[in-house]
Amino acid sequence: MSVPALFSKLYRCVLLGTANTLFLFVGIAANSLFFWDEEGLIRARAYCSMLWAKTMCRILGIRISLSGESFMQSGFTVCNHISYIDIAVLAGIRPTLFVAKEEMGSWPMFGWLARLAGTIFINRGSAKSAIDAMKDIKKAIDAGVNVIVFPEGTTGDGNGLLQFKNAFFNIPAALGVKVIPVSLAYGTEDNDGGVCPVAWYGDMALLPHLMALLGLGRIDAALSFNRTILEDMTDQGTAYARKRLSWLARVSIGKGLLRMRVREYSLCGDYGSICAGASSAVHVEKLTSMQLLSDLEIKNGQLS
Repeated sequence: MSVPALFSKLYRCVLLGTANTLFLFVGIAANSLFFWDEEGLIRARAYCSMLWAKTMCRILGIRISLSGESFMQSGFTVCNHISYIDIAVLAGIRPTLFVAKEEMGSWPMFGWLARLAGTIFINRGSAKSAIDAMKDIKKAIDAGVNVIVFPEGTTGDGNGLLQFKNAFFNIPAALGVKVIPVSLAYGTEDNDGGVCPVAWYGDMALLPHLMALLGLGRIDAALSFNRTILEDMTDQGTAYARKRLSWLARVSIGKGLLRMRVREYSLCGDYGSICAGASSAVHVEKLTSMQLLSDLEIKNGQLS
């Protein structure tokens, strides 16, 4: 590694540490000032999160491009999950709260920031936790704050979509709120068409991956806000509604990824070299087959 590259990594590390420490105090102040006003606290947390996210994107050299018409709407937003930086990319667009698994709240630094930012934690094995989360999500959406869920439940390498956890869709099915599907892809200057170096998945260690990420230079993040999903399925029962919403969202996100990747393949890298080998026609064909299968399953009512 050259001396300038090493210096750049160390400089970014210092900036990240300083910024996150500063935002810990900002979060504490915001929670203290608005503790008496629940709706005001929700909004204050969401705006602080947006400021934090914009700062993180600036430090990491992330450039965001948006397509679609629903990115300024608030609702129950679902997105594919590739890396921990997804949070900064999505939260920097508009005031947002996230839904996350309960274990994340105990993570050093990131967990503390998430709690101060008003992240809604769910214990998947607790019915009471799910009910409480539903109430918190309804309050956030009513306050004009976007709520984001990663329905895959974990990160993937970006080569395709993992199966969605139907349980996440209990909330929009029960509340009757619209679902906003978002497709996310990354590009880097030095991606060779394989798995994008931004992807963090499996048993990858966090610190080595973060250090490699700091050396990437510019990162392009492409977001496609797809058509909102709002269907009245109250007469079908919650179980059916959540499965159908899950499938509709998965197909929509997959098609959004396909559109971005076909465009990149056709235009020789409009978004840079999009993650997961998007420049390879093999991946385009694979995604096309996956979406056709998903469409068929929905039409045939195979929602299990």
